Amino acid sequence: WDASEQRIISIASRSAAAISIAAMAYIIFVVLRSPRLRSNIFHRLMLGMACNMVLLGLVGIWGVAAVPEESGLYGARGNEETCAASGFLLQTLGYAVV
Repeated sequence: WDASEQRIISIASRSAAAISIAAMAYIIFVVLRSPRLRSNIFHRLMLGMACNMVLLGLVGIWGVAAVPEESGLYGARGNEETCAASGFLLQTLGYAVV
């Protein structure tokens, strides 16, 4: 992919992650605000999943910036350690959602 396509993909994925964080923050806010919802097991599970999705969204915003610079990808500013950390978090948090 050329540089402009990589830039569009980077912007789109970060925008989607930001929207996801906002939506999950709303779910967290609604559940924590209501004692009735907090007492329901379904809503407590939703609260836990929403907290996990906020973390996953933060990893999504981090995105390509964690990839080593020498990869040549648009926005890559990381090193091998940041790439490994990003991959670990994506795998761990992604499986927790499923």
